[in-house]
Amino acid sequence: MKLIFSSCILLFYFLANQCTSSKASIQTGSKKVKLQDVPYNIHEFDAVLIMPGALREISGLTFDSESGTLLCVNDELGYIYELDTTEGNIVSKRKFGDLGDYEGISFFKKDLIITRSNGKFYFYDPEVEDVYKIVRTPLNTQNNIEGITYDPKSNQILLACKGSPRIAGKFNETKGKLISAYDVTADTLMTDPYLLIKDKQIKRKVAEIYEKIGLEETNIKQLEDRAESFAPSGLAIHPLSGDLYILSAQRSLLLVVDQQKQIKHVHFLAEDIHVQPEGICFSPQGDMYISNEGKSGRAKIYHYKYKQ
Repeated sequence: MKLIFSSCILLFYFLANQCTSSKASIQTGSKKVKLQDVPYNIHEFDAVLIMPGALREISGLTFDSESGTLLCVNDELGYIYELDTTEGNIVSKRKFGDLGDYEGISFFKKDLIITRSNGKFYFYDPEVEDVYKIVRTPLNTQNNIEGITYDPKSNQILLACKGSPRIAGKFNETKGKLISAYDVTADTLMTDPYLLIKDKQIKRKVAEIYEKIGLEETNIKQLEDRAESFAPSGLAIHPLSGDLYILSAQRSLLLVVDQQKQIKHVHFLAEDIHVQPEGICFSPQGDMYISNEGKSGRAKIYHYKYKQ
């Protein structure tokens, strides 16, 4: 009887897409369902920053630990915007390039790296406010690069492909979503994929997670169908766990991949809140920020405090 009651409540949650949560749990009505190793209230943000009109099409996002501010790019204009973390006001903006489809920004040591969807990325020195290197990878608009982050452990720059995983002259795998790696030391894109995420892997993990919390088979199937829309739009490495967090603007998904490159969690973000999640970053203390394009309204950045 308890299982039936729990399943009904969970079904109501997924149909209504409304919920609140506490540490490592989802709260639906008066029932809490334990989720292991989740350090955020995934369905209850702690703060929201409303973006000015210039950032309606905000895309990439990164955290400046020295200033305690957020840095972002608009996916049409060649500017780096600095935002305060209290209200989301623009503190400064710096031009780095011409008009283009800029999708991701991340720190590379003390410098910045910014990617375009066509496979190019830029090294930018904030002190002199200048681009000092442009890398043209074998990736192109068909791959549609949406996210970039630096992995200091491997000294690699990770690039998330929203589109095709096929790279001419490198590898011809045609199924799955690609995270490619650029080796900084060798100054080249790696021959093998850093990650090639298949739909069946995600669906298998969805079934594993949500069967454990008592969700009925029909509802798990609905989540599996939603997970098939996964297409990377942003990524960042967690500063404390080392896990790789990968956003999908399509159907508002968030994948967590551990350091062994295994899917650890599949989170279904509320689609009425995360209408188009494009960027993700973390503060050194582990707080998570997710940026959303405005679509028909104002763009927003949601702040999730790290929960120990």
